[in-house]
Amino acid sequence: MNKQTVLFFGDSLTFCYDAAAHDRTVFENRWTSIVEQSQGENFRFIVEGQGGRTIDLDDGDIQGKNGLKAFIQAIYSHWNLDYIFIMLGTNELKVHHRTDANTIANKFRKFPE
Repeated sequence: MNKQTVLFFGDSLTFCYDAAAHDRTVFENRWTSIVEQSQGENFRFIVEGQGGRTIDLDDGDIQGKNGLKAFIQAIYSHWNLDYIFIMLGTNELKVHHRTDANTIANKFRKFPE
C-alpha cells in the first residue's frame, strides 16, 4: 500500500515551539510527531511550521513570514500531497495588524485549492 502524504503548514504552533524553554519541543513530544505515530505506517507527515508566520502579511522588517507565499513554495516542493492542514491566523491577532476574526477567516480564500 502506498503511503498517503500529509502536510502540516503553519506557525510556531506547528513548529512546536516551547516558549518556556525558548527552543523547539523534543521531537518525540511534538504534537505532530504524536499524530504521526498514532496513524501507523500508512501516512508520511511533512511539517512546515515557522514562528511568526501569518496568513498573508509581510510583518514589518521580518522577512519570510508571509504564509501565502511560503505555502505556494511548500506545495511545489512537496508535490503529490494527499492532505494539507493549514494552521495559521494566530499571528494576525498582533495589535499592530489591527484585524478581527472575520478578516482572518476571509484571508484563507486566497489560498489555492
